[in-house]
Amino acid sequence: MSNASSLSPELQALARSMARALQQPTDVPADADLGDPLRQPPALKPSAPALLAQSHAGPQARRDAQALYRRCLVAYRQRVQQAGEVDDAGLAAAYFVLANLDVLHDLRPGRSELAQVERQMRHWLGASWRGAPLADRQSGFEQLAVLGTLMTESAFEARRQRAAEPAALAHVQQAARAYLVQFGLSPQRLRMSDTGLVLEAIAA
Repeated sequence: MSNASSLSPELQALARSMARALQQPTDVPADADLGDPLRQPPALKPSAPALLAQSHAGPQARRDAQALYRRCLVAYRQRVQQAGEVDDAGLAAAYFVLANLDVLHDLRPGRSELAQVERQMRHWLGASWRGAPLADRQSGFEQLAVLGTLMTESAFEARRQRAAEPAALAHVQQAARAYLVQFGLSPQRLRMSDTGLVLEAIAA
């Protein structure tokens, strides 16, 4: 999957505050007042599957993509969100970023890393996210959940088939870089450390 779907302009705008914050020291103090998790009611009808499918060529390809994206959204809510009644955008943003980093660096993140990055996302996205219209927040959550799940599943399949299709993982990595760039992050510099996400300095 070398082609990455396009994140909505609204989601990319919300991510800019996070990208700016990441340029500063990234540690979130243990006693920091992060406010409540970025939870919100789910949309009555998901909009992200159709939105993300727009980048696919042809009616049948778009229908197939929508079905895939709907399945990914259901899978995310079951596996990651564990069937919670409300959606957590900070958790979805953390999962999306870690899924793409895993594709690039074979991180295999667990629950502790996810919780750590969720705190960072809540810290960086909090004010701008809470101030956005509910419909934008619902769509943004869905896009992050869908694409994070898609990247996780695509990476698993690419690694499993590496011997037979050595180029498969490279295609998934190309998409991962594109998603991180759309989210305002540098795939060349972004890393996971003991303290969470950090940006590596560029060598002179």
